[in-house]
Order: sequence, then C-alpha cells, then structure tokens
Amino acid sequence: MALGLLTAIAVAGCSSSQPRGAYDASSYVGGEPLVTKGEALSSEVSEFLAQGAAQSTRFFASSYWGDNVEVTAQSPYYAASGRYCRELVVSKMTDEAPARWLACEGGSGQWVAVRALR
Repeated sequence: MALGLLTAIAVAGCSSSQPRGAYDASSYVGGEPLVTKGEALSSEVSEFLAQGAAQSTRFFASSYWGDNVEVTAQSPYYAASGRYCRELVVSKMTDEAPARWLACEGGSGQWVAVRALR
C-alpha cells in the first residue's frame, strides 16, 4: 500500500496543469517573462522554422546570429516545455565552425533562440 501511495505521489508531481500557452515568450508573470532565456528571432527566420522541412537550409543576410548565415533546421519536436522546438546548425560565411542552437516557438508565430548547444 505504501508503494502504491508513493507511486501516486510521484506521478502527480510529474504531471503539469500548465496550459501550453503558459510557456509563450510573450507571457509574463510579475513583469518577468516566463521564458527567461530566449531572444526573439526575426519574422523571416520564424517563418522558416515554422514551415521548413526537416534538414532544410536557408540563407539569411541578417539574423540573430549575425550577417550572412546559413541555417539548417532539424525535425521539429514537441518538447517537455509544451512548445515545438528545433535544433539548428548555424554556419557563418567565415572560417568559423558551425554552431548548434536550440530554437522554440515563443507564441504568436514568433520563434526564440533558446540556447547554444554543445
């Protein structure tokens, strides 16, 4: 019986009653954004991430990552945060190694650059 009670408590603690919109970059609690890490991406990049096929690549003259970059988007997935996210490979037109980033939906069609990946 004790094991059953522990299991019920653990399952209840893991579930979330947060609505999906609670994680939108445009949502605020006490004047602070719920998504504390994330820089809004341009509408052009957001559109590419929302509509681009897996492994699709697009060149951007100006972006969050700088000028003249090529962005390759991996398959979108539904993250534990309640948002759709995509891993990105960002290549600058220099000798720099490509950078890996995570971008997620931020609300109202806007995507955010959440963090760099290693």
